[in-house]
Amino acid sequence: MLVAATVFAVAAPSEAQDRFAPLRTFLDTSLKDGSVAGGAILVIEKGKTVFETGFGYADVESKRPFEPDTRLTIASISKPVLGTAAFRLMDAGKLNGTDPVSKYIPEFRQAKLATGKPVNRSPTVIELFSHTSGIRRSNATGGRPWLAKWTRGQRLRDVVAEYAREFPFEAEPGTRFAYSGIGTDLAAAVLETTAERTRNQILLDELCGPLGMNDTFYRDFDPRRDWSLLATSYRRGHDGKLFASVRSWDPGTPPDSYTSSGGSIVSTARDMAVWLSMIRKQGMHNGKRYLSERMFAAMLSPAGVGNRAQGGLHIREKDADGKPIVLGHGGSTGTDCWIDLKQDAISIVFTQTAAKHNRKFTARASRCIKECLTGKTGN
Repeated sequence: MLVAATVFAVAAPSEAQDRFAPLRTFLDTSLKDGSVAGGAILVIEKGKTVFETGFGYADVESKRPFEPDTRLTIASISKPVLGTAAFRLMDAGKLNGTDPVSKYIPEFRQAKLATGKPVNRSPTVIELFSHTSGIRRSNATGGRPWLAKWTRGQRLRDVVAEYAREFPFEAEPGTRFAYSGIGTDLAAAVLETTAERTRNQILLDELCGPLGMNDTFYRDFDPRRDWSLLATSYRRGHDGKLFASVRSWDPGTPPDSYTSSGGSIVSTARDMAVWLSMIRKQGMHNGKRYLSERMFAAMLSPAGVGNRAQGGLHIREKDADGKPIVLGHGGSTGTDCWIDLKQDAISIVFTQTAAKHNRKFTARASRCIKECLTGKTGN
């Protein structure tokens, strides 16, 4: 059983340390009461890092500290990250986000609803990222095939072809919101077809390389990487205490073997700050355009149904005109991030303690960050 000690590595101005004292106290308390094993938090305000820390352990047994540059699986934050790469391809004219996916994946030309009735039309790539495609929900039976034995060692294209044969649609495309990791897999397969590269290479070429995110990649990209640097995953037992969970994947499998396209990107808090900072700068990075103004606006535009932007980010708040002002995403490994365009702030809260066991921690950490930024304490 785990007893995590506090390990801080704060890199913030001295005046900011006092400002964020409540947050540091909260983290210290959370480690002592076993809420989490460890993690990293990074806060940016008006383009400047005002708080950055690692806390607790990336691996409790070896007492390896969790740092802001510790690698971890970001889980479902992978979805809008891949969505950003997709919009980069659209910007270059290499992908049409409104094309039917059946144009690229022929197996979906005969797609049917669960009733056996053919779907009226094939979903678009944008509908896949915004979870409005009608494809099976992640929380439905069979909705997480990346955990199934039949997908192990397969190629993404082959797994997607099986989806077409065995996973009927739950609704007509574009008619309702239903969170679907299968949809992100299908989107990734379309990207591979149009870009003529693997999903893993697309991520590096279209996002990580241009933005300088050197610690971000799909975990099946290169089996030679030092996986001992990855944070250990933790879950909570029936007794309420944390324990190290068994890996559901083999780091020694051949490169480009199937993993969840919307859940298996490895990254760091600092790399995610680079991605979110590009969004803060309206598609600019280091003084150059990463996305055109038109494509950037499209990526953040609300989908016609549901609460997602077209690029996959969760719209958490809109202004009076319906324009998104707070966008973010979380992940099942205990990751969460958001950008407040009105307050000009970015928050990244990363742990490797399963989200279903630490949702209260993540919510309270986020609330504490907002209170530290605004100076207003909630009720």
